[in-house]
Amino acid sequence: MVTAPAIGRKPLGGRGRYTAHMSDIPLHDLSTPTVTCESCQAWCCRQEVLLFDDAGVPARYIEEDWTGTRMKRLDDGWCAALDREQMNCSIYEVRPWVCRIFDMAGPECLEEREDMKRAMESGDF
Repeated sequence: MVTAPAIGRKPLGGRGRYTAHMSDIPLHDLSTPTVTCESCQAWCCRQEVLLFDDAGVPARYIEEDWTGTRMKRLDDGWCAALDREQMNCSIYEVRPWVCRIFDMAGPECLEEREDMKRAMESGDF
């Protein structure tokens, strides 16, 4: 099956494949983060956080049932360790491993923010 060439591109080797050019790759400006500490709003703190050998997390923030051990969440869905006035983690130094590897403004963060935005706009939040 021969694929259609990008405009102005020529087949590579005559086998129906086309060359890719650097100009075909979308560029993103990484110099200015899209999410900062000031604009974060802690959306990730509404996610379920499973705990795997997180001995440093204070027991008052942990709940356990037949499905496993996780960070406790409040009735409104927020993580119990979230400082609601500052919108940051009250146990930052001993936060779970999963929270440590979740990159602010990383792909998962941006996807979660978009999902929350859609939920808010549709009234499902």
